[in-house]
Amino acid sequence: MKTNVKKIGDELVIPVPDNLAHHMGISLGTPITIEINNGSLVATVNCSQERKSPTLKEMIAMCDLSAPSHPDLVAFDGAPAKGKELL
Repeated sequence: MKTNVKKIGDELVIPVPDNLAHHMGISLGTPITIEINNGSLVATVNCSQERKSPTLKEMIAMCDLSAPSHPDLVAFDGAPAKGKELL
């Protein structure tokens, strides 16, 4: 994969395409190590910062259950059944 070095402020930046970033688990702020190895520039994602996917219990704990529901959800909850929905 090829890309072009860009300049932002006083720094040179190597853009990482979204599909490659997703595959490698890289997002804004992900720590990486950059080094020269046999004449090549090598960027390594720091494994010590390995992220895990949150569990359902952890995601629910992050929810504000006192927040008002989105208007579309309120309308959906009050709508009559149209098919073979089970409640």
